[in-house]
Amino acid sequence: MDDKIIRDTNLRTKYAYIEAWIGIIGNLIIFIIKIVFGLIINSVSLIADSFHTLTDVLTSSVVLVGFKISRKPADKEHPFGHGRMEDVATLIIAVLLAIVGIELIRNSFGRILKPQIVLGNFIVVGMLIFTGIAKEWMARFSFKLGKKIDSQALVADAWHHRSDAITNILVLIAIIASRFGYYKVDSILGIVVSLIIIFVAIKLIRSSVSYLLGKAPRKDLIKQIRRTVFSIPDVKGAHDILVHTYGNDKLISLHIEVDKNLDVQQAHKVASSVENKIWHTIRASAVVHIDLKKRRSRSAVNKKDPILNKIISSFPEIASYHGLDFMSTEAGDSLDFHIVVRPDMSVEQSHNLVHKLTGLIKEQLKDYSINIHIEPYSDKDIGCSEDCDVEPK
Repeated sequence: MDDKIIRDTNLRTKYAYIEAWIGIIGNLIIFIIKIVFGLIINSVSLIADSFHTLTDVLTSSVVLVGFKISRKPADKEHPFGHGRMEDVATLIIAVLLAIVGIELIRNSFGRILKPQIVLGNFIVVGMLIFTGIAKEWMARFSFKLGKKIDSQALVADAWHHRSDAITNILVLIAIIASRFGYYKVDSILGIVVSLIIIFVAIKLIRSSVSYLLGKAPRKDLIKQIRRTVFSIPDVKGAHDILVHTYGNDKLISLHIEVDKNLDVQQAHKVASSVENKIWHTIRASAVVHIDLKKRRSRSAVNKKDPILNKIISSFPEIASYHGLDFMSTEAGDSLDFHIVVRPDMSVEQSHNLVHKLTGLIKEQLKDYSINIHIEPYSDKDIGCSEDCDVEPK
């Protein structure tokens, strides 16, 4: 396998089925082995671990059912398909994992209060080593397939396998400790195993719920979308990029800015090019909204605007102002300009000045974003340049 993520629905389902059936069959065999040996040597940690393995059979079954449902086509009640069933499957797996962990903690505490003898021999040790290696292989196999098809459900199943491999090590330690008379070690490590299980469960629950609630897309995906969009000629800007994920399927909506002089046919062509490029590059459906990229130049606004002139002139601290710049885009309107003040004005004084000035201007230009830049004047500036909008005081 290479590192390229597989997006084809049929191929993803095939990989998921392979992972699920290997998990079901492999875990059934390991469960039988562990439960038999656990009962023979009277080890609560091994018995607990065997049922942990049994839950892996259930989780692999959830993967199987989840992917089967996620393949169902869109219908009237589910216009975007059933892809989020993968996230539901992940949530179910995580909840099952948490239930097992809580039950094992309860049993382990009971054994601490009433310690019991745990037997063991080289055959049991060999069994634990063998099953531990098998579970770690299954974990790596599931992680690899999960990464290959970008599936949280398979990653969740992989964590089930790996936590089982870790518990094998802990159970092995417990059995060795019991051979030397430290019987409580078995119960203590049973608690450790349970906490590991619960920790993994909480992590998976948070992840799956986050996806179901509409988790924000990864930053690298947004960057990839922007690169794709700006690769199309005539695109002047892009904003309000939204990504809706439904399992393997993604729906992207965004606004692109084009020159206001383009006609309808040309603008439609640009939008279609963006949608097609996103589909071929990211394998996602896209809905593109057209916005006009427009700018009102300074000449479009009277530089000697009486309202602004009156407001700014009311501040004796301001020697002059210049660079009056009104900008209007689909993102909103803004006003930028520079004010010239005496060089010995403190930072606090300049901050208060800008705050008061901004407040007064906002009363007149309520929907504008106001950006004021402060410049100190020098002796040679007293005469004011031709760009000044107010003569020096």
